[in-house]
Amino acid sequence: MPSPQPDPNKQYLRKPGAGRKPMPARKIFAGIVDVLPTGCQW
Repeated sequence: MPSPQPDPNKQYLRKPGAGRKPMPARKIFAGIVDVLPTGCQW
């Protein structure tokens, strides 16, 4: 029995408002720079 395959010709659309909100690049960079000197103490 063959398994169903997604139709390559069908256009899949993302639902509006779905997923995480984008985070500003400056905030991500600040987090990386904050962890770099000491590392992450687990």
